[in-house]
Amino acid sequence: MTGPKGSGKTTTLYSALNEIKSIERNITSVENPVGCSFCGGVGYKGRIAIHEILVLTEKMRDVIYGEVTTTKLRNLAMANNFHDMFFDGISKALAGITTIEEVQR
Repeated sequence: MTGPKGSGKTTTLYSALNEIKSIERNITSVENPVGCSFCGGVGYKGRIAIHEILVLTEKMRDVIYGEVTTTKLRNLAMANNFHDMFFDGISKALAGITTIEEVQR
């Protein structure tokens, strides 16, 4: 989908995705960054992302559909190698990629 800025591309995209989403269908949207002369047109310069990705297992799905506490779901996620944003940020700070101050912002 292409068009000029402000033409409604994002609204149209998310409306369409909302129509076809389901539990069985995992949909991810990655949009192109807006570039400038400072970043050389790529949209990124001097930044690194801190990520938090939860891969949903069948057991987690079963727990979510039942009565679940945040603590129970978090413990199950951690048992399946889930790392939250703070963990990812601290790991990147320890590797020298970012600073503790940036992680705490």
